[in-house]
Amino acid sequence: MMSTPGRWTGFRIAELAILTAFAVFLLRNALAYPFIAGIDASEHRAYAWDLAVNGQLGTSGSYYTPPGWYVLAGELLKLGDQLDLSEVELPAQLLSAALVVGSAILLLAATERVFPGRPWVRLWSLAIFCTCPAVVKPAAMLHPQPLVLFLTLLALVGLVSLLAAPRWTLQAGIALGLALGSAQLVRSVGLWVYAVAALAIAVAVVVGTRGTRRRMAAVGATALVIGALVPLPWYVYLQVEYGDPVFGGRPEIVQGAPEPGGTTRAGTPIRLPTATAPAEPRAARAPLSFFTATGLPESITHPYRGRGEEPFAAILLADTWGDYFGEWSWGMPTAALDPPDRQRLVVQGIVGVLLTFVSLTGLVALAVLVGRSLRQRLRQLPIVVLPLVAVASLVLYAWRYPSADDDTVKALFLLPAAPAFAMGFGFATDVVRSALGRDAKVVLGAALAGLLLVCAHFGLA
Repeated sequence: MMSTPGRWTGFRIAELAILTAFAVFLLRNALAYPFIAGIDASEHRAYAWDLAVNGQLGTSGSYYTPPGWYVLAGELLKLGDQLDLSEVELPAQLLSAALVVGSAILLLAATERVFPGRPWVRLWSLAIFCTCPAVVKPAAMLHPQPLVLFLTLLALVGLVSLLAAPRWTLQAGIALGLALGSAQLVRSVGLWVYAVAALAIAVAVVVGTRGTRRRMAAVGATALVIGALVPLPWYVYLQVEYGDPVFGGRPEIVQGAPEPGGTTRAGTPIRLPTATAPAEPRAARAPLSFFTATGLPESITHPYRGRGEEPFAAILLADTWGDYFGEWSWGMPTAALDPPDRQRLVVQGIVGVLLTFVSLTGLVALAVLVGRSLRQRLRQLPIVVLPLVAVASLVLYAWRYPSADDDTVKALFLLPAAPAFAMGFGFATDVVRSALGRDAKVVLGAALAGLLLVCAHFGLA
């Protein structure tokens, strides 16, 4: 629904209010949340510290993770040490909070380009992004995912701007390529936005006019080449050192075989990839039922770890909207499997199902519209494709590296795709409200705002 210029001031004030509250909220969480409770916190701290102090790569279980974030985090750890802070990790946690706030600002920029002249989409997209626990929780942690979220959004803004531009410029292509490459130097999930960009650029060239195709192809190729060259040294390092350019030979679960071991060239102990082990026994894979089962009704009534063999979708939903692994509101991941307030987690599960339904409905509807008029809606293509790439990658990862404690199925992994899910929610809400009368719009807005406030309250550390 288009908005008149006179109404923009009100929307801008509302957006500024949400961003201000979000920044204060995340600052409070970063100050209150103990760093050690975060996901893989000790591994990330060891990697960052050894890189900053000793200049060593790959000294923790996260050895296969690119060093981009660890360079920054290591310097902030040193700063905390120099300031004699009781928790030297606090500056790095504050960095996470700042990056997520910056991501919220970039989300507004991206949404404005994807849905120009539709401020309600912007407002609702921002609202769900700033209240979703899967976004809020990493902002208090010592973790590289907030940085890859920020860089993914930066690349997304550049990509959508390029797709919407009447004339593609070389400068825009170079900037996009740098953002695409930088995201890959933080986490392997930075490849998602690169894949989305490659597809979107290819489609743009195909549907473009004859007079613009050559320039579009040249600028697009420049962006993709730069995006590949920037992280190339890291991929070469992983391939040479560990035999895998992406996961660094991450060990797979092997049926009936002892866990292999070994060391890097620097003498750091690691577990060798399955490829170096004998051909038999074969690596275990997650069964098909793990991905097809819903786990109902237990996935709603018991949305937390330790109740049995939970399926993929149930784990992902519970961790997105609640605290499935217990690293946030009710204990350490390995210290408790019995949450003290089960009913609160059940409420989060119900709220999460409703909000997820709205988001997915918006993405499906947008995909249909994009398919019907691809040339006119080219700028919206990345928003449709990014969640598909993200979920498919997570499914592949969980299938290839099954874990008895479901460690390979975490909402945190999908964080770079959160902006697309948020836009799907905003789009669906705007479409529905535009078809309603005034009173119905108020009821809809109040209901959705209530659900989001429930999530916001849960996000307090």
